[in-house]
Amino acid sequence: MIRLPLLTCLALLTPFPASAQGATCLPLDDMRDLLRQHYAEAPLGLGLTADGAVLELLTAADGTWTITLTTAGGPTCIVASGTAFGLMHRDGLYPSQPV
Repeated sequence: MIRLPLLTCLALLTPFPASAQGATCLPLDDMRDLLRQHYAEAPLGLGLTADGAVLELLTAADGTWTITLTTAGGPTCIVASGTAFGLMHRDGLYPSQPV
């Protein structure tokens, strides 16, 4: 899969300071465009962290997924990515019965 080499190249070329060593960071719109164009990933959900950063989950129909973190006024950085994504609940975000 080309995913790791592409992300490694982006990490070396990005002009933004990474929030973690080796992280790939871009402006939010550029990150979304990259993930849409190269992996067909689109935003599925997001949340606000205790320190005000936005955590976003992007997924694709083939099961790839990426989690990004955007700090206030800062770049968007990839914090995790992988394959075999699947939803655990079909009837909405919150299960009616504990898992």
